[in-house]
Amino acid sequence: LKLGDFDENLITTASKYILTKALTPDFYLAMILSKESTTLGMARLVAREHAAQVYQALPKFE
Repeated sequence: LKLGDFDENLITTASKYILTKALTPDFYLAMILSKESTTLGMARLVAREHAAQVYQALPKFE
């Protein structure tokens, strides 16, 4: 389909959001969030703003 690289995936249940965001082609940030305590927009904002910090904290394998 040539839709481009994976950026974000969202799964919703009755009470939770499961959000995954690509950090690199090899690493993903996954968050499980309560719908009662956050909004999807806030979760996406936090993921986007902190993605680089999360990636830098990961151990580097060579």
